[in-house]
Amino acid sequence: MAAAASQAPRSMRSIRVLVTPTPLNFAERRSVLQVLEQHGPVEVFRMTQGYNANFVSVTKNPATASRLVASSPLSYSIPVPRETTQVSLPDVPQEPVPLDADPPSRPGRASTWNPSSGPDDTWPQYKKFKLEVFPEPDYGHQFAVAPSPLRQPWPPAYEQDRSFTAATLKQSLPRTIAAKGLAHWFLNLDHVFTNSEARRLQLKSWLPSKMKGLRPEQDEGLRPEQVQFKG
Repeated sequence: MAAAASQAPRSMRSIRVLVTPTPLNFAERRSVLQVLEQHGPVEVFRMTQGYNANFVSVTKNPATASRLVASSPLSYSIPVPRETTQVSLPDVPQEPVPLDADPPSRPGRASTWNPSSGPDDTWPQYKKFKLEVFPEPDYGHQFAVAPSPLRQPWPPAYEQDRSFTAATLKQSLPRTIAAKGLAHWFLNLDHVFTNSEARRLQLKSWLPSKMKGLRPEQDEGLRPEQVQFKG
């Protein structure tokens, strides 16, 4: 039964998650996934490129996706870590602490109670988030990895790199499985044409505006076997 649910179409298990306010760090983004996993297992959780408050997720079974959509919006809170500023002066000699002295107070914790402290000084503090979950049956998962530079194989220029940097790294790197890739660390792939890009440029050169200078000189009365192209 579980295997059949996991093999359900991704369109039935895909959801869109909008977060308010925008998660600002890894811990806040991870909390979004943790809330989703409270309703069932999640197979894919990906932030939409360029939109830090927009996520696409794929649950393991359609029931989890339906349950999340039905429960939307979801609200939760996470504790905010307290920021402490510690000033260290390595060049200033510090006096030794006597053995009978009181132990120093731990950083980030007040050593004495201040009666004038207001409610804002209480700790821990919490940050509230709201998740809005929508079904996303039309999301093109097959095109989601297209912008990734790691999707396509290495271009031929990768094997043809004979730069001084590559030669030096090949001799100095340890003989590990990662040595081959690390040797070409500084290869500039931005100027290397892939097969698809080379084909696109070739088709672009065949446009009528590019071929005006390549028309055969049939207007001059030449026989077909005498036709030449202007280069």
